[in-house]
This record gives sequence, structure tokens and C-alpha cells, in this order.
Amino acid sequence: MNFDDIKKAMDDEPNDLNIPLSVKDIKSSHSAMKKIRKRLIIEILMGLVFIIYLIFIPMVNKMHDSAQVLYNLTMFNVIVIYFAWLLAAIRLVKGLGISDLTSRQAIEIFIIKIKAWIEICLYFSFGFMAAICVPVLIINFGSVRLSRYYTDKYLYLNFPLSQIILVLVGILMFAFLCTLLNKYIYNKMYGKQLGSLEKIISQFN
Repeated sequence: MNFDDIKKAMDDEPNDLNIPLSVKDIKSSHSAMKKIRKRLIIEILMGLVFIIYLIFIPMVNKMHDSAQVLYNLTMFNVIVIYFAWLLAAIRLVKGLGISDLTSRQAIEIFIIKIKAWIEICLYFSFGFMAAICVPVLIINFGSVRLSRYYTDKYLYLNFPLSQIILVLVGILMFAFLCTLLNKYIYNKMYGKQLGSLEKIISQFN
């Protein structure tokens, strides 16, 4: 048997991944996918509002000059990272074609994309929540409501190393708890719809 015969035999083999869904299954899967896509869009809009809020915080809470410089540097990094996440989320939403998803394989790819995105977001949330603690601490300890002495003491870390370590441990614990909360929220937001999609493709196992 030559290569052409082998290729023809492979093409003739039934591929259960490409089995077209029934009209009922298509409607059900599209409904779940549209809900997921809608919630992703809501995430993006909330993210944009959050960035605007971060940008305008200093206008509401005035800081000493030294604190303002540190805040600007740290918050700029946080906003750039968050903006990169937003761009990735927008690209994901744009790439989630729904109307053409009529086969098991297409739905499986959709599920994989969403699950991968959730996993990425959980890792991202840990780093982001840890990073944002720094400008939040700066804006509080650098506020004009406090004496410049306390601002310089805390912002320039003029206190024992043991206290600095406790602060770092506290930041990491806070980031970890926020990640657990985000995991719970994602399960609530997407778990039911992903479950219904998995039930549809399980019919072909």
C-alpha cells in the first residue's frame, strides 16, 4: 500500500471529534458559550473601570512628595501588567467564535481555551494582588494626614528586618487568599456553563 492509499484510508476513518451536533445540542451549547463570552466581556469592562480608579486615586488621597514619587513608580508597573491582562482578555473574546461551533471537537477546543484562561487568571491574580499591595501601602503611609516623619520611616523601611519580613509574609498571605476567592468566583461564573458543555460532548464517548 503506497502513501496515497494510506492517506485515503485515514481520511475514510470516522473521526468522532468532528461529529456534528444535533440542532438541540447546538442551541444548548451556543447558549452556554454566549453566557461565558458575555461574562468575559463584563470582566474586561470591570477591569477598565478598575484601571481608571487606580489612575485617579492620588487626586482623592493627597500624599507627601516622596510618597507620590514612589507611588507613581510602583503603580505604573501595576497598571502596565493589568493592561496586558486586559489585552489578552480582549484577544480571547475576539477569538471565541461561537456561530461556527457545531462539532464535538470545536466545543472541546472552546472548553480548553476557557479552562486555560481561568488557570492563567489564578496565577495572574496571585502576582497582581501581591504587587498592588505595595502602592496601596504607599498611599496609606504616605498620606498628608500622617506626619512626614512616619512617611519617611515606613516608606524607606526604617524599621527592623523582622517587621519587614512580617509585612512580606502578610502580603503573600493576602495574595493567596485573594487567589482562593478568585477561584471560587470563577467556578461560580463559568462552572455551570462549562459543565453543560462537557455533558454535551460526553454523549459521543
